[in-house]
Formats: sequence, structure tokens, C-alpha cells
Amino acid sequence: MTIQFLKYIAAVAEHGSITEAARQIHIFQPSLSAAIKEAENEIGFAIFHRSRSEIALTKEGSPCAVITAGVVRNSSSPLHRRPPGRWNR
Repeated sequence: MTIQFLKYIAAVAEHGSITEAARQIHIFQPSLSAAIKEAENEIGFAIFHRSRSEIALTKEGSPCAVITAGVVRNSSSPLHRRPPGRWNR
């Protein structure tokens, strides 16, 4: 699973809506829905329970969303970026 999938999961969990998450992360809603389904297939359980009017974390998805949010937050930390110049060699 890529960090991009983790960002998608975190965004949907944060916004409580695939449509709103798609707007916030600048991706088309069908693409985000497909990516979430692909991530769920890869890990072997549903992260979100979907209905016509809402999306909610499943029992298994709740801890997954917490861990995912932490990974995403840490991946964008300056500590994980290489400084410019001689350090990139």
C-alpha cells in the first residue's frame, strides 16, 4: 500500500465523506472511491461502512484510521525530508 492510499483513507476518515475528502485533496470522487476499495481489498477488510447518505468507519477501520493518520502526519514531517545540497548525494 502506498502513502497515497494512506492519505486517501485519512482524508475520508477526517471529513466523513468521500465527496468532501475528494474536494479537499483535489481528486475526482470516483477515483477516490476506487482507491479506497482497492486499499480495503489489499488489507482484507472494510475500513468504511457505506450507505446512500453517509460513510462511517467500521469496527476494524477505526484503529486503522488512527494509525493511518499518524503515518500520514509523520510522513509530511520535516524530519522525513532531505535537506537541500550536499545531503542529497
